[in-house]
Amino acid sequence: MNCYICKRAMPGDQSGACARCKEAAVHSALQATANAIRPANKPKPRYWLGTVEDCDMCGVTIRDKFYDGATHGGPWALMCTRCFNAHGRGLGTGRAQEYTHTPSGWLKTGG
Repeated sequence: MNCYICKRAMPGDQSGACARCKEAAVHSALQATANAIRPANKPKPRYWLGTVEDCDMCGVTIRDKFYDGATHGGPWALMCTRCFNAHGRGLGTGRAQEYTHTPSGWLKTGG
């Protein structure tokens, strides 16, 4: 008889899958189970290390959320949400990062 997976000849009157294919199938099933129960690789939380007081664009006191980012005019600024929407170049590397106030500090939540 031949293995129904790899078609190799098997000794005697065995039927089904050869030992090599059975081992590969078990390994594949174990790997799939491990991947399913492994905790997601969450990035380490990042916090703003400096002080945050007022928006560099309009001067309003920053309370809940701010953006550290490039402006359409060129220079970077700490901006409130309103100024970021009006003057920011979007979130992401080389553009801006979003920080949200938490009990532990200013947590990076975007970009």
